[in-house]
Amino acid sequence: MDLTVVKNHLKVEHDFDDELIKDIYVPMAENEVKGAVTQDAASDFFNKSPTYNGAVLLLTAHYYENRGATSMRDMKEIPFGILTLIQRLRSDFEKWKSESSTLG
Repeated sequence: MDLTVVKNHLKVEHDFDDELIKDIYVPMAENEVKGAVTQDAASDFFNKSPTYNGAVLLLTAHYYENRGATSMRDMKEIPFGILTLIQRLRSDFEKWKSESSTLG
């Protein structure tokens, strides 16, 4: 995922955290979302999915904004947040896999 897109989503204008975002948080988010959908993480399905990109952005923002293992805030999941996107991706992936197997 393009670092500029991620930084725009995070509303980060400085470059102090570029390596942290690019090398740690984005790959963690990508692996987490892919792993929650399928064990076939190399699948072409993810390359064309705006839902996947949205889920990665949301999870990257969570990692960036919550750097510690604990929080003093009372945190709640937002409606239509990451879990909703992962559920959608699971459904879309099964449909894509079914359509791909009938074409190939």
